[in-house]
Amino acid sequence: MLSEGKTHYVGWVGAVLITLTLFLLQRVVFMFTKLSKRAHFLTYFPSMLILTIITDVSSNIDQGFSFGGWYVAVPILLLLFAGAVWGARQMEPFEPEPASPGITSRTIWINLVGLLVMMVLTGTFSNGDEAFHQRMKMERLIAKGKYAQAIKVGRNSQVADPQITMLRAFALSKKGLMGEHFFEYPFVREGKTLMHDTIGNRTILLNDSILATVVKSSRARLDYKLIDMLIDRDIDGFASTVQKAYPDSIMPKHYAEALAIYKKNAPPPPQKEEEKDSKKGKKKKKKKEEVVVEPAPDPMLLRLDEFLKMKEKKDKPGVALQLRREFGKTYWYYYYMTEE
Repeated sequence: MLSEGKTHYVGWVGAVLITLTLFLLQRVVFMFTKLSKRAHFLTYFPSMLILTIITDVSSNIDQGFSFGGWYVAVPILLLLFAGAVWGARQMEPFEPEPASPGITSRTIWINLVGLLVMMVLTGTFSNGDEAFHQRMKMERLIAKGKYAQAIKVGRNSQVADPQITMLRAFALSKKGLMGEHFFEYPFVREGKTLMHDTIGNRTILLNDSILATVVKSSRARLDYKLIDMLIDRDIDGFASTVQKAYPDSIMPKHYAEALAIYKKNAPPPPQKEEEKDSKKGKKKKKKKEEVVVEPAPDPMLLRLDEFLKMKEKKDKPGVALQLRREFGKTYWYYYYMTEE
């Protein structure tokens, strides 16, 4: 964030360095406190406290760094820690030696329980924002050019925000899959378009120049325009645009689904009336009967009809769940089942 996306961070190296640093801190604390019996777990407290602080990063860190309530909590916790250490040091000479060594020792179990409690507290007070974790993972993958993996992040999750939507749309556009998979995910659009510059630079690991690369592709710009139309339910505008750009043979899934809605709602073509010779009052000679070949039914229209029939029964027990299971990843589900 501070380097504007120009610095490359290696995750496993950071994890190893943090682990080693916290372990060395524990050894230093042990050297000073010399707690080696039932209160030995207290020597890990400063390390666990630092780990909790650095993992309690704000989800809005891109707007500015802050320690939040830790300014007050850390001095209080350190005073409590110092008091606990002093008490443990006073009691340690009176503690009996372990009756049995190894895993059956009561001393071992007291320390394991103490460590477990600190681990649970660390996990509790760390940042558990699922959307934030998804954004960070997607940004990291996009920065490495791993767009296919970025697309899969949160595939089975119902969590969404404008930043996740922006990043996913970017990854899909880089793989040419906007029209194929966009509506398979929950999304939140802020503004009138999915383009990143409309919601500001809310990325932490990515530079604006990376996200701006999508603007250079005319096909990507078209896909953004078409998806924006579909989100707005502008089916008429979409149909007039998409049919000029995509032939039916390579029509992406969501575009074909939206086009099926357009065809379904379009008025039937006018039928020609038989002409009569009113002046002469003569009937026209019958032409030789021609064999009319009916066009094959459109599979997408048949599937849409199936969806609409099931939608009419959605209030019956189990039907709504079946509808979501069978059609939840279609554009139809968004168009008919979500509020405008």
